Amino acid sequence: YTSAATNSTGLNWSLSNAAAGTLNPTSGEMSWNAGFSGSVDIQVTATGCNGMSDMTTRTVTVNPVVIPSVSISTPFNPVTEGAPATITASPVNGGNNPVYQWKVNGSDAGTNSPEFTYIPQNGDEIQCTMISDAACVTGNPAISELLVIETATARNLNIHVFLQGLYAGNGLMNQASDEYGPHFPDGVADQVSLSLRDAANGSVVAELNNINLSTDGNLSVQVPAEYNGTYYIYLTHRNSITTATATPVSLAGSSTSLDLSSASAVYGNNLLEMIDGVFVIYTGDVNQDGVVDTGDMTPVDNDAATYAAGYLVTDCNGDGVADTGDTTLVDNNAANYVGAALPF
Repeated sequence: YTSAATNSTGLNWSLSNAAAGTLNPTSGEMSWNAGFSGSVDIQVTATGCNGMSDMTTRTVTVNPVVIPSVSISTPFNPVTEGAPATITASPVNGGNNPVYQWKVNGSDAGTNSPEFTYIPQNGDEIQCTMISDAACVTGNPAISELLVIETATARNLNIHVFLQGLYAGNGLMNQASDEYGPHFPDGVADQVSLSLRDAANGSVVAELNNINLSTDGNLSVQVPAEYNGTYYIYLTHRNSITTATATPVSLAGSSTSLDLSSASAVYGNNLLEMIDGVFVIYTGDVNQDGVVDTGDMTPVDNDAATYAAGYLVTDCNGDGVADTGDTTLVDNNAANYVGAALPF
């Protein structure tokens, strides 16, 4: 720091915090103590020939020396063979706009982003270099540890299950229709969704949607390789009661098959036995609130009154039109206080 004074006999420099370092009172040269950071006032006082003085203060912020680092991770390892995997960089002391360079097996890849998505090969080595733009940085750039990616094939999950609204008897279901006829291709009754739930706390681990359920009550879906634990499996359908497996199911094997057409196979034995001895999932939960009641009857009644046709949630028997056939199903299940029985 330098200062010029007019009509003065001399300049005197001073420091508001002696712990910050030392200041030459005549030259204004400052030496900072190692490890000091924070704000400090540097003052210079000019004394005139008449004994009057004037003081100027400057506040200085001393930034600490920082060392940048970066770590990388992926939510799952192994990942599904042939499917995209996302690796995320977590910077420390990266500043406001760090620059990222990803590498796969030593070659540059990806873009300048804290996330890198690609389709991996088994054994790929991923690394990230980060250049920090933080102030007073040392050890720049930072280089992450190597992350070795493993791949595994997806596993098959096969389920045998029937829906009350579409059940026709003798182990077969009708196809759900719209105003023009069957809504899905030949052999497909309707679509359902599955969710994998943590066996300990019920949190959703994965969701598998828009799965074709065949007219003979079978569905098959590929579960990504990373979901190889033990889960409750919830099955949902657009106007049926959500149903869960009776116990957690292990997906550790390459293929898992479940038969949910017997009451003991689902949580709470919450299935309806049909006249031919087949157990089916209750229909009528039009608003998907977990219970069949007037909240479901009202929209069905409203659509039936206007002869609504199409692939409708209010069409509980799947014949392509909302009418008394649907109101009867809902009314009967509501009268029997049908509701979801779930572990969580």
